[in-house]
Amino acid sequence: MNAPSSPGSRTALALIAGGIALEAFALPLQPALRLAASIILLLLGLLVPVLSWYTWATVERALRRGAPLPGSTVALPVALGVATVAVLVLLGILTR
Repeated sequence: MNAPSSPGSRTALALIAGGIALEAFALPLQPALRLAASIILLLLGLLVPVLSWYTWATVERALRRGAPLPGSTVALPVALGVATVAVLVLLGILTR
């Protein structure tokens, strides 16, 4: 059975595109905060496929063993990362 890569891939691509867009469009934000937000998005974009694959593997293992299904390992890092980026962008807007 193949790993369902679509959800993790789409999320990763969106995070990477957001990180690139923050720097490419040179939004009128405090440069250091904009760069920090961009780097966080890019790192999350690299992390999501790894975490998605790990979650898929643990779910497959649990299904084969008849064990309870584990929770996702992707949601918390993405939520915390996106919230951090939102705070950085807000601070970048307020301190420009």
